Amino acid sequence: MKIGVLSFDRPKKLIPTEEHAPGTYVPNMSCADQLKWRAKHITGKNERIEIRSTEPWVNLLVIVFKNPTKETNRWHPEGFGDPYHIKMSMNGTSRWSLETWSKLEEAVQEARDILGI
Repeated sequence: MKIGVLSFDRPKKLIPTEEHAPGTYVPNMSCADQLKWRAKHITGKNERIEIRSTEPWVNLLVIVFKNPTKETNRWHPEGFGDPYHIKMSMNGTSRWSLETWSKLEEAVQEARDILGI
């Protein structure tokens, strides 16, 4: 199993939480951390790996499920094929270079290898 694209380290905050104005959103991650494919392995009944990336102007979330269930696929139409193993969302339109798209494919494959699927 090749490990290397995903980063399971927690990103460091640039500004302490105490200095944030209440009720406002302030980006609080270094540029170096934004460029990483940040990942979190969630174990238990609904085991999955959540992958986050910040591309220019877009925040990406990809969730790779080990064993998709009705709960993880509640919007999956009956009779529409196999349950979804991968869920992807973002907050806007995204444009991808072939290099960045290849990194996304590597990140998803690495998550699948870790989960054993």
